[in-house]
Amino acid sequence: MIKDILNKYLCIKCNYHTYQWFGKCPSCGTWDSIQESKQLTKSNKNIVTQAVKLQDIQDKQLSKYKTQIHEFDNMMNGGIIPSSLILIGGPPGVGKSTLMLHIASNLGHIGTVLYISGEESALQIKSRSKRIKITETNIFILSETNINNIIVNIQTIRPCF
Repeated sequence: MIKDILNKYLCIKCNYHTYQWFGKCPSCGTWDSIQESKQLTKSNKNIVTQAVKLQDIQDKQLSKYKTQIHEFDNMMNGGIIPSSLILIGGPPGVGKSTLMLHIASNLGHIGTVLYISGEESALQIKSRSKRIKITETNIFILSETNINNIIVNIQTIRPCF
């Protein structure tokens, strides 16, 4: 499905959503906190992507971001490729969230990081960051599972990572 973009407004203080602009947020009462964002909606149009033969794809050197965690960078064949998506999995308690916070902190020196968690609250993530002494100020935390809300935050924050 193709997606059409609707204008939507979001309070940067409390995440109140509306389809019209207000000078004062009706939810938290903060002045000038409503900012325009975009929301994707489904359309009836279909786009078909055409497959390409493997040998017809042009080879080129991919740039990569180093996380400064040698074992992780090694596992990722030298670092993280821009615009890639990496799924980290494993049983509870093995350190996935701790690893992601360390990576977010290291990449935060390069650009803005949006850390999205579908399981842990922002307070849990903040607590862990204090425990492992993460002090990077360029990290945004979003505890969310709704893809539309995630997209709005990505479009509002425009993170590098």
